Amino acid sequence: MTGNSASDPSLASTAAHGGAVTIAFQAARFVVQLGGLIVLARLLTPAEFGIVAMAVAVFGIGDVLREFGLNSAAVQATSLSAGQRNNLFWINGALGVALWAIFTGLGPALAAFYGRDELVLLSAFLAIQFLFSGVQTQFQAHLTRELRFFALSLTDLLAQFVAVLVAIAMALNGLGYWAIVGQLVGQQIVLLAGRSVAAHWRPGLPSRDEDMASLLRFGLNLALTQLLVYSSRSADSVLVGARYGAVQLGFYSRASQLLMMPLNQILAPMTAVALPVLSRIQNEQPRYVAFVARCQIVVVYLTAFVFSVTAASADDLVPLVFGENWSEVAPIFRILAIGGVFQAAGYVAFWVFLSKGLTGHHFRYSLVSRSVMLASIAFGSWFGIVGVAWGYTLGIVLTWPLAWWWLYRATHIHPVPLMSGPLRAVVVAIAVSAFGATVSRQAAADSHAAGVGIAGVAALGGWAIAILVFKHVRSDMLHLAQTGHLMLRRHKGDR
Repeated sequence: MTGNSASDPSLASTAAHGGAVTIAFQAARFVVQLGGLIVLARLLTPAEFGIVAMAVAVFGIGDVLREFGLNSAAVQATSLSAGQRNNLFWINGALGVALWAIFTGLGPALAAFYGRDELVLLSAFLAIQFLFSGVQTQFQAHLTRELRFFALSLTDLLAQFVAVLVAIAMALNGLGYWAIVGQLVGQQIVLLAGRSVAAHWRPGLPSRDEDMASLLRFGLNLALTQLLVYSSRSADSVLVGARYGAVQLGFYSRASQLLMMPLNQILAPMTAVALPVLSRIQNEQPRYVAFVARCQIVVVYLTAFVFSVTAASADDLVPLVFGENWSEVAPIFRILAIGGVFQAAGYVAFWVFLSKGLTGHHFRYSLVSRSVMLASIAFGSWFGIVGVAWGYTLGIVLTWPLAWWWLYRATHIHPVPLMSGPLRAVVVAIAVSAFGATVSRQAAADSHAAGVGIAGVAALGGWAIAILVFKHVRSDMLHLAQTGHLMLRRHKGDR
């Protein structure tokens, strides 16, 4: 890590404070989300999870269209007038209403595609969430633009907590998959209520006199890119549901959720902190590159550590936490975890595209990268759900270096220094995971709890060995520790 970022007290202090707040809240949110998943997994069947996942895989497209890239456009803009903010609010709100109508009417088509009549009514109720999420978009952008990380994190945690309680109550009353629908819709209702209050901002009437062209152009390019990205990421779930049915999709969707839960806990707070900071220093190349490098170390090593330990113990961890009925999730999760580390590394490249305003470049890159991803998933789908998982992972691995090469052409940021750290983390994580899983199998523990403990201790020992033996890994961990110390020092100072 270069010294520029460290020598910039204001930048490092702002990022550290935001990181401390958001990571603390994300940890609490993770506990709530995981607790809800554990309880619901024991109250609902894989088929009930799977049928909701059939609709959710398609409805995610609507969520991209609802935002239309205008949240990020508002955050990235160097200046934003009150009139522009008002117009963005009404645009997102109108998109939410339109998507509610469109996806309510999509139910019969989904039912025909999957062969499940339940999707007609289920889709109509799921579509309600667009009404609330559309209105909420610019309240979120307003809080992010003002770097109000505490308010963003608190409202996110509150929405998650209330939604989990709603889902558990519905499941206990025998409502089956409707409990998951209630969770998704309820979360958006609480999120809108919380953020509209926290923002201390009320939108005015729309105005035709405001210059919206640059914001809409930014949003359009980003939305098109996100559509490509989401389509390729959801293609695995769509293929599993269409070819192998609700039960197999239930297993696959739980593995994907186990992947995304820790990944979101790392990426969401880092994005909330990094994107506004990078946008502000986008024209100061040395500081910019130094900050990107610091983010890479933090994001990739945290992800690699979490996934290496959980993947090592997956065979015992999954049945211990969710029950024996969910054992088929373990091998799928272990494969997806490899791609998860590369996905975290690729997300830092996404920050560069966004903070530099390179949405046009990002869209063209995504046309290529998502084609590779879709081809990998389609090929893997011929070999069952495990093949789909390998196809998804392969697609992420292949497109990661392509992103940095594309950015080098647009920004002249040299990719080699930024890619070496993540590659070290991936190699160590795979080796540690294999070592932990092997030790656990050889020990032949008499309970799942003991198996998790053995695999976890072995994985931790593997990390310790890697740190002691390899100089570059030690250096990476030192940078990670320095960032953590900076965040803790700022947090204590604010108190």
